[in-house]
Amino acid sequence: MKKKDNRNENRILPDPEIIELFRSRSEEALTATGTKYGSLINSVCFGILRDRRDCEECYNTVLERLWNTIPPEDPKSLKAYIIRLSRFSALDRFRAEHRKKRICSDMTESLDDLSDFLTDDFSVEDEVLRKETARALNVFVSSLPEERKMLFVKRYFYSGSVSGIARETGMKQRNVKKELEAVKEELRKYLDEKGLI
Repeated sequence: MKKKDNRNENRILPDPEIIELFRSRSEEALTATGTKYGSLINSVCFGILRDRRDCEECYNTVLERLWNTIPPEDPKSLKAYIIRLSRFSALDRFRAEHRKKRICSDMTESLDDLSDFLTDDFSVEDEVLRKETARALNVFVSSLPEERKMLFVKRYFYSGSVSGIARETGMKQRNVKKELEAVKEELRKYLDEKGLI
């Protein structure tokens, strides 16, 4: 019997080779993806879910989706595609869990509220871009007038509902919405100027 060569088992394959393994329906594609992108998948999922067990479920879901979508999908960037699938899987799980529990709907709503311009591509770049974006957000929030800063933080950092913020601040809901829309538009312009969206 021929002895198995384990030297290449943990070798990190280039993306085109991994994609080719998926195309040829080789289960080695899953191992290669885990070796190269496993920690990235877990990191993206944990950033949304904050629960290791849920992240493990999402990890398996991401691998399954990769298996089921390549082919016919032909991602230009495997890394970007994996991050997108990871984010979708984590958000799906987050929504499902909190729909069952009937809590945290405000967090889901606030995530959705910013998603019109902080799209999936927001996290698709490498770690450097993510850090630049985080720094830019901090600078932007710090530069806001106190009232707008407070509204932004309550809505997007603490996932408060518009109605809850209105009650806390004594403002009318329509005024809270109007202020948040204005801040979102400022943020969109600011990130666009910085080349981050």
